[in-house]
Amino acid sequence: MNGNLAPDNALLMNGAHRYPETHWHEIQRFVVGNEWDPKDLFNLADDVWEAWPYFTHGRPTEAARYRFHFGHLRSFLKPYVKWYCYQRLLGSTTRLYRPLARLSNALTRADTYLFEHGLSSLDDIASPPRLRRSLGSAYSPIRP
Repeated sequence: MNGNLAPDNALLMNGAHRYPETHWHEIQRFVVGNEWDPKDLFNLADDVWEAWPYFTHGRPTEAARYRFHFGHLRSFLKPYVKWYCYQRLLGSTTRLYRPLARLSNALTRADTYLFEHGLSSLDDIASPPRLRRSLGSAYSPIRP
C-alpha cells in the first residue's frame, strides 16, 4: 500500500475506502462535514444536490432536471465525482448544461465494477500484481 494514504480512521465512508492523503484533504468535505455551496443550495456531503440556479436554462419548475444524484455510487469514486461536478458548477466560464447533472449516472458501471471487485483505493487499481493480471501476457516489466 501507498504510504501516503490517509490513516484508516480518517475516512468513515463505509469504513472501507482509502485515499491518498493529499486527495483526502480536498475531497473529505464531500464525504463528511457541513460545508454548503456558495448559493446555500446543498451540503457538499449530501447525496442529492439541488443545483438548478447554476445552469444556464435552469428554472425552478424544472429543478428535477438539474438535480445531482450521488447516492447510488458506492465505490471510492464517489467523492471524486462530487468534487469534479462541484468544480464545474463553480468554475465554469461557459454555460452549464444538464448532462453534467447526469455524470454520476454515466459512471455507474465503473463504480459498480470497483465496488463488486473490492477495489477500495487508487492503489488497488494501479498495483503491479493487478496490472499483471489485467494485462496478462501483454505486460512485460521494464528490466535494467
